[in-house]
Amino acid sequence: MKKTILMSILFIVNNMLLYGQQSNIYGAYWDYNNSVFNLASIDVNTSVITTIDSIHGVTQWSGSSSTFDYTNGHYIFKTNLGITIVNSQTSSIVNTFQGISNLSFLEYDYVTNKVYGVYSSNSIFYLTSVDINSGVITTINSIQGVTQVSGASSTFDYTNGYYIIITNLGITVINSQNGSIVNTFPSINNLGQLEYDDITKIVYGVYWDYNNSVENLSSIDINSGAITTINSIQGVTSVSSGTSTFDYDNGYYIIITNLGITVINSQNGSIVNTFPSISNLGGIEYFGKIRKSTKDVTTSIGNNKNDPFSDNVTIYPNPVSNEIVIDLIPNTLSNMNFIIYNSLGDMVYNRNYMVTENTKNTINLDMNNLPKGLYILKINSLDGTISDIRNFVKID
Repeated sequence: MKKTILMSILFIVNNMLLYGQQSNIYGAYWDYNNSVFNLASIDVNTSVITTIDSIHGVTQWSGSSSTFDYTNGHYIFKTNLGITIVNSQTSSIVNTFQGISNLSFLEYDYVTNKVYGVYSSNSIFYLTSVDINSGVITTINSIQGVTQVSGASSTFDYTNGYYIIITNLGITVINSQNGSIVNTFPSINNLGQLEYDDITKIVYGVYWDYNNSVENLSSIDINSGAITTINSIQGVTSVSSGTSTFDYDNGYYIIITNLGITVINSQNGSIVNTFPSISNLGGIEYFGKIRKSTKDVTTSIGNNKNDPFSDNVTIYPNPVSNEIVIDLIPNTLSNMNFIIYNSLGDMVYNRNYMVTENTKNTINLDMNNLPKGLYILKINSLDGTISDIRNFVKID
């Protein structure tokens, strides 16, 4: 068993080594000299911009239609080839899928491993999912009451599986599983560039204040709809459409402005850093340490023939600060064992709980005594018929 745990740890560590320890922003730009689209990376610590390589066959793209597959380190955007999946380390195309012609506002959900987007047909807007493994595009549902969407104004709430977009209804929160509207809130007139922070559970965006001629950073509480103007962003007079992302490791809102690539503290609106950008760089996507280390590794033990709840286990929050919650629905009554290993393979937690069949069991594990780091949670029944492994990150 410990060998299996260590193999899982090695899997995670190898992926972290593959993608590097530094935090990068990825984006695409058109090279006019060579008439090619290039994928570029920007090291947010050193400000170094590196052209990784040209993306073969791509001659045009939609600037409001990029997202990032955090599980595999793939940059995903809409091009003349269709939905194009690119290896962020080599710039090679992993796959292309023919998409709906006007599908846009792509958002990757690392929980379902799907990309979500919207398109319109006969004046009706539809929410759509794209399975990035098979390329299957599924129209989930029409979005009731939506007749228009705002450019460069979508994001994704990974905690609840909500697709968030600005529409004629205002800030519109949509259940990604069925396309139903969860909530709508009034929006500031020109609010855009939405980015969800799954650490603070807040959406951030910017808008131009015409009365004071300043660009403001704002936060949106998607539970209450409260919009708070955090601060004006000093020196910013223009923002490039479709060019924002979020640094989850540090809580930085990142956007391309007249100052270049502009890194902003989301808590106070102050500029942390600015560095020159390539003139037409767009579709920027952040890929950092938390994202690299929170990839959900669900590993089976042996053949796992008798696993009745591997698809019915949820752990949250991830990253965790004080307490991790485990929701599980087994189909057999069982005495369950919960073991946590650190990244060295040492056992740091071991508890047993009795769970009831065919109902949701909620287990709360106290994490206050664990230091920051990457951990493996192993769940198994004492009779050996049920096993599951999950990973999580302790941040405080």
